[in-house]
Amino acid sequence: MVTADSTRRRIERNLHDGAQQRLISLALDLRAARATAPRGTRKQLDRVAAELDGVLEELREIARGLHPAILADGGLQPALKTMGRRSAIPVHLDNQIDRRLPEPVETAAYYTVAEALTNAAKHAQATSEARTIH
Repeated sequence: MVTADSTRRRIERNLHDGAQQRLISLALDLRAARATAPRGTRKQLDRVAAELDGVLEELREIARGLHPAILADGGLQPALKTMGRRSAIPVHLDNQIDRRLPEPVETAAYYTVAEALTNAAKHAQATSEARTIH
């Protein structure tokens, strides 16, 4: 358990000190580029910046506990709702579970759905403009 905890802390630190800082730097560069971009490309750069902010927030959630905080705090249903809202493809959530499941089950289900949505969006060549959730 001590090894797993130290490994988890190392990964969280690496995510924070590495990937998150690089994303923040990219976001700043993107916003600086937007300031001097032609009017026609500013809207596209705004969308990219918003997506970059979303990725950064997701990475922060992962770094806080190696899975999203909403999953740990609220459970599978609110975590899937949030994922659905952020999805590049339309999502209909039909969750009929009225209680919290064991943490390993919720985590496995969350990442299974995340992978499925990622693959579906990739193969559908979807954009973030196609969001809906019921």
